[in-house]
Amino acid sequence: MGSFDRIRRSYWRLDDLLLARSIMSGAGSLAAAMFLTAGDGSDVEWWVGTPVILVFLTNIPFFYLAGKGAGRWVSWGLVLVDSLFISMMVAVTSGVESSVAVFYVWPIIIAGLLLGARASYLIAALCGSLYLALAIAESNGWQPRDVLAAEGISAAQGLEAVLLRITAFLLIALLTGMLSNALLQSSADLLEAKSSLEQELRRIRLTNRRLVIMDEVGRALGTIQDLQVLLPRALSRVASFMAVDAGMITVFAPETGEPRVLARQNIDEVAARNLFASDLPTNLEEIEEYVVGEASEGRFENTLRQLDREGFFDFLAAPLRLGDESLGTLYLFTRPQHRFKKTDVTLLRSLTVQLSIAIKNVLFTQELRDANEELMHLDQLKSDFLATMSHELRTPLTSIIGYSDMLLSGMTGDMTDRQKTFLRNVLNNGENLLHMINDILDLTKIEAGKLELNLEPVDLRDSLTSVLSTITPKAKEKRIRIGTFLPADLTPLRADSAKLVQILLNLLSNAVKFTPEGGSVSVEARTDRKGMVQIRVVDTGIGIDKTDVDSIFERFTQVDSSPTRNQGGTGLGLAITRDLIHLHGGSISVQSQLGEGSSFVFTIPSAVRHEEPAPVGATA
Repeated sequence: MGSFDRIRRSYWRLDDLLLARSIMSGAGSLAAAMFLTAGDGSDVEWWVGTPVILVFLTNIPFFYLAGKGAGRWVSWGLVLVDSLFISMMVAVTSGVESSVAVFYVWPIIIAGLLLGARASYLIAALCGSLYLALAIAESNGWQPRDVLAAEGISAAQGLEAVLLRITAFLLIALLTGMLSNALLQSSADLLEAKSSLEQELRRIRLTNRRLVIMDEVGRALGTIQDLQVLLPRALSRVASFMAVDAGMITVFAPETGEPRVLARQNIDEVAARNLFASDLPTNLEEIEEYVVGEASEGRFENTLRQLDREGFFDFLAAPLRLGDESLGTLYLFTRPQHRFKKTDVTLLRSLTVQLSIAIKNVLFTQELRDANEELMHLDQLKSDFLATMSHELRTPLTSIIGYSDMLLSGMTGDMTDRQKTFLRNVLNNGENLLHMINDILDLTKIEAGKLELNLEPVDLRDSLTSVLSTITPKAKEKRIRIGTFLPADLTPLRADSAKLVQILLNLLSNAVKFTPEGGSVSVEARTDRKGMVQIRVVDTGIGIDKTDVDSIFERFTQVDSSPTRNQGGTGLGLAITRDLIHLHGGSISVQSQLGEGSSFVFTIPSAVRHEEPAPVGATA
């Protein structure tokens, strides 16, 4: 109940009280006026009649102020005036022994009803104080009751006493009625509050049930990635929660947009086919309910008649939509005398949203799976093509390189210098082309996971010696100094000897290629605390810009890919080098500054790190 209703009811009680007060004080004032008119004008007549008339007249401003909304001030004025009036009547009748003292109950109860418990306590204290003051005045010789007693008026005996008691009875009856009304109103308020709480409790229980159902459905559907499994299980859960007998779920075919029944419960294939043939609604915007025999404006009459033939009474058709995309439709059917409720529609709307998301996730996952399989198939075709082509190219290329080398060696006779120059170009370009083909073959094997390493202890010095014999002639042509700095106690590496040579050859070839004449290249090595051998290849070449550092290890990527670049290559060397190092269990990084050179650092596990510890108690 709102505060406005409580204030309004308080004003109604005040109006009732003012009306009763007006009637009683009006009757009293009329009697007092007659008493004054019929009398001889003595002081006693004025002592009795004037206050009664004044009390009646106070109702006029009280009604006015109550109508203006000053009910609280009217209530305080009313109880104060009546307290003073009752005190005066006690004083002029029989004093503190007068029966009029019982009227003090009036302002005390009125204060409690209109102003609350604290006001009632305050007025009780005021009335008690006034009554005590009268007692003290009488003990000091002031007794107004003697004036009335001298005129034959007594509050203790005779007709006056009877009238006084009758008045007291009327006041008590009025107070009892007001208390009864207050109790009844409080009881009504409690019943209304109870009803509101029960309604709220039912709403909370319904919301909680809906959340529990949605959570169960979400957990049941979230892990299934097959519509043939997802939809029957979803239909079973939804039908169970909605307490229905039968149902089915259709999904629109992506090619034709026609509905396909992917889940059925307690409805056979023939019945489902007959329902669709009878114009069963398929593409809906919102949930719609249809009851057999209650079709409006002739909608779906054929469908409703077919439902009646199948023994169904009521059904819901709920669209499975996600945004603007229609995914399918959920149908629920009930047997005779079982109708859906509004709460069912609300719950079904939440469930269809969740089911639509699950269906879309499955469809999207299936699309990704199909696309991934297609990409893997294309990648396999590409790898097979590259492997076949590379193998087919290597055979004639090897012959070209071999015959060119034989011609240069003079095995077929003398040649002119110009012929040798042309033939040497053929030999160099053939060897470069062979390196490219070998790189493509290695890349294909790595991508296919077919490159196997023959891991064994390898001495880094031996591998460097083999590489330097190939690199040194090219370095001398450019007057590049090559230095090696290897510690005497360097442990062997656990590596594939041929692949380690290929790693070193790629890094040192790049260092010599991108270092200008007169520069230097160095190779350093040390063993770190983790049992890894750290090898550093440092050059004083052109360096790499910071924006290009992250891309140099990508396949078919070169820092300078313009047609006017000075250095050749396919952009596969560093990519293959990185993959080979990773296959060994190591890592590679680069530090470079444009115009000042580069430093490539890679790690290879130490052979000592992988040695098995000797068994306990073994002897040398």
